[in-house]
Amino acid sequence: MLTKRIQWVDYAKGIAILLVIIGHTVHHPLIRGTIFSVHMPIFFILSGFTSKCAENKQIFLLKLKKNFMHMIVPAYVVFIVRILLQILVNHKQYVPGNLLLTCFYASGSAYKSIDAFGMMWFLIVLFEVRTLYDLLHFYLKGWKMTGICILLSCTGVLIGKSIYLPFSIDLMMTVLFLFHTGQLLKQVDFHAIKRHCYIVSFTL
Repeated sequence: MLTKRIQWVDYAKGIAILLVIIGHTVHHPLIRGTIFSVHMPIFFILSGFTSKCAENKQIFLLKLKKNFMHMIVPAYVVFIVRILLQILVNHKQYVPGNLLLTCFYASGSAYKSIDAFGMMWFLIVLFEVRTLYDLLHFYLKGWKMTGICILLSCTGVLIGKSIYLPFSIDLMMTVLFLFHTGQLLKQVDFHAIKRHCYIVSFTL
């Protein structure tokens, strides 16, 4: 059965994609900095909005396997292909140990002497945040979930200021509250808001 698409979500994703393209092509510090501060948060909020938590532990394990195959495997396949193309086409030389560290940290930016993992870091972080959120929702509800998400996000920000954790775990912690925000948006009755806006505009 086909799921009905939500137009505003598609529009928001389209805008975010355009911002990604602009952010990676425009080099003006102010424009680039502004775009980079909003485009990925939009993606993680929308990911939270469109994600459905597992109803039980069995479904969680099935989702875990499915998400691993759909996110982690493609992320590393693309990374390997990119490295091979760099070697074959550009004759770039890599140190095997450094490549392993790059895979281990999976960071979107270079860290000390370790090269950046590349654009596919997003899939690594998305897999982690979906998995963690699914686990947390089995034990936490309401304000407790919100509080833990805020705490972990603040912790991720503080950790990321000094060190990078393996598999971008510090970044995953940072965006957890954004993902939770998307989940909270699912509880908002947008149709009711739209009706109220029509009523207010009509009375004015």
